[in-house]
Formats: sequence, C-alpha cells, structure tokens
Amino acid sequence: MSGLDGLFRLLTEKGGTRYGNEAVSQLEHALQCAALAEEHQASDSLIVAALLHDIGHLSSGDAGLAARGEDAGHEIVGAALLSRFFGPEVTEPVRLHVAAKRYLCATEARYGACLSKGSVTSLKVQGGLLSAAEIERFAKKTFFESALALRRWDDAAKMPGARTPGLKSYQALAEQLSRGWRQGRLILVVGPSGAGKDTLIAAARECLANDSRFHFPLRVVTRDGDAAREIHDSVTEVQFRQMEAAGAFCLSWQAHGLHYGIPASVTAALSRGHRVIVNVSRGVVEGACTRFPNVWVIHVTADPAAIAARLQERSGMTEADHRGRLARRVAWPPAGAKVTEVRNDGPLAESTAQFLDVITAL
Repeated sequence: MSGLDGLFRLLTEKGGTRYGNEAVSQLEHALQCAALAEEHQASDSLIVAALLHDIGHLSSGDAGLAARGEDAGHEIVGAALLSRFFGPEVTEPVRLHVAAKRYLCATEARYGACLSKGSVTSLKVQGGLLSAAEIERFAKKTFFESALALRRWDDAAKMPGARTPGLKSYQALAEQLSRGWRQGRLILVVGPSGAGKDTLIAAARECLANDSRFHFPLRVVTRDGDAAREIHDSVTEVQFRQMEAAGAFCLSWQAHGLHYGIPASVTAALSRGHRVIVNVSRGVVEGACTRFPNVWVIHVTADPAAIAARLQERSGMTEADHRGRLARRVAWPPAGAKVTEVRNDGPLAESTAQFLDVITAL
C-alpha cells in the first residue's frame, strides 16, 4: 500500500467485513463515527481521526483476536500507519482511543454499563480499567479531550442501517490535512533563564537520536562553548553579523549581551516534514508565527527558587547578571501562539518524559 489512496482503498476493499461482534461492517462503523464527529462540529483533524481510528484492524487482519483473548494493539498499529500521512492531531486521538475507553470505564460507572458486548470483551484483553496513577497521567495528555470525544463516537457508531455521507466525501479533507502535515512543525522552546530548556532539549535529542522525524539544530551564539549548559556553534560578534547579513539565520535575536541565531537550514528540514525543536527567546515567537505556517510553542517553567538556584550554579555570571535575569519580564503569550506548558522543577526524568510526550504529540 503506497500513498494516501491506499488507506481509502483499504477501507473500500476490506471495510465490508463485519466489525467484530457488532451488527455493522468496518466501513459502516468508520463512516458513522466520522458523521458523528461532523455533527458535533469537530475539527477537520478529528473528523479524519474518527473515520480512520480502526484502520489498524484492517491493515493487520486481526479479526477475532479479542475473542480469543489476544490484544492486537490496533490503535498502535493504526497510529503508526497514519503517521506517514498525518500529524498528531489525527494520529494521537487514534493512538489514545483504547486508553480513553479504559479511562472512561474507570471514572464513569454509567459509561461502562452502556458498552456493547464486543467492547466489554475487548476491554478485558486491552488491560481493563486504568489504575489511579494511569488515570492521572492520561488526563495530562495533550489530546486527552479529543481522545475521549473520539471514544464516545466510536461507541455510538454501531447502528445498523444508519445513513451517512459516503467515503469519497472525506477523501479530499484527508488529502488537504496530509499536505499540511508534510510542511513540518517548528517547535519553539521558550522560558526564563534557569528553567532548564537546554537540559530538556539535550535529553530529548538523546532519546530521539534514531528517529529521523525530529531535528535539533545547534544555535549559533556569540559565546564560548560550555558543554555543561548548551552545545552550540560559537562565533565572534563580527562573524555573527556577517552570517546574519548573508542570510544564514531564519531567526536571530539579542539577549543578555549575546547574539543568537537559528540556522536557515531548518527550512529544509521543515519542507521534509520534520519536527524542528529549537530554544529561542520569547521575543521572537510572534515573528516566527508570522513567517512559518506550523509553529508550536513549549513554555518551560519552574519554581522561582529552583530557577534562582540554577542561575547561581552557572559559571561566568555575576550577581548583577543573576538579578537581571530573574527580574526580566516578557509580555506572554503573543497573540495567536499555540502554547503548551512543561514544568521542570521536579525530578529530571519526569520533566523529560513530559517534554517528550509533548514534542511527539505536537
């Protein structure tokens, strides 16, 4: 199967099979779910996710496994397949829709009582109810609300003979979304000095070293290298100005007496559909949102005491430097910016896990 046409061909050719123990086919279920999303005025991305949420069943041919006590992980299979064509607005609700059932069963007694016989059977092999700790973690997912909405439509989309739009009516919408995703994502990491932005980026770079979808360009800074803080390309101020005049940067700014630049080469990575993660000043976010089509912002924050302690540990900074950075205030957030907050004042492993969850879901 190659190209987006292959997904719709899969629905056409294999969608006539029965949807588990339900009285509808796989295709009828998919179309009903998409129609319900439309009725609820869902976003285009969520409508497509509703249509394709069970594509993993069709691509892996796992019919009957749940009845035999086996979990095929169709949500994981489906999200991985869809990630070739769509961004996380589509793939994450798909990946999370099984966990959403487990969440709702654990938190809403009436929801579990209304599940179909087939859903009750699959719930058992999918892990049953979420634990208290799992409930807390799941509720913090970026696409938590979308996953719950998709789950509810999934449960309702099992009505024999229900009238829905045809499959072709959704194909143009899916193709439009797919074209937009191939433009890539520019993920700007911002926050006050001492919040730990570079630490989180370094940890993410190491974890995702073998994932070609993610690109972590080095900044160009008019400061000597300091491996303990940030790996960057060091230049003199004269060299920086020459590079800037030659168009070597797609974003540049001044802060704390230094010049910073993001290499213009990131535009090539964006054109290949990569997610580009860079640490920038909050002051350049608005301009970046104007220049690039798909900009997302991660705002790293921490307790003021933790920030002050980290700044004190930095070498080469005077007490005046510390006071200046702690006192710095920036109007935030700029209009139109899509911002997700990550706190970094607990154990580094927890902050890194949250940061990774955000950048892989954006």
